[in-house]
Amino acid sequence: MSVELVTGLVLVVAMLASVLVKYLTTVRIVRVRERLASVESEVRTLRSRLKTVMNEKIIAQGKERNVTRQKDRLEKRIPKLDKELKDLEGG
Repeated sequence: MSVELVTGLVLVVAMLASVLVKYLTTVRIVRVRERLASVESEVRTLRSRLKTVMNEKIIAQGKERNVTRQKDRLEKRIPKLDKELKDLEGG
């Protein structure tokens, strides 16, 4: 075997290795991009759900304040109503 033949074979093997590495790298990049797209979609879904839950929380807090105010108003009326009841029973 001559030096040129060995050098040629080495170059062919190196070129094939280079093509293989590029192919494997491309496959890896495609998989990573697919995973990234999937994760981005999941993040969008979760952000949307979070926004919905936060809005529901705000509504629930408003309703809770209203119920608390109603409860306080009713509790303030109890002594007056108790007095009226005693007056009616005693009268």
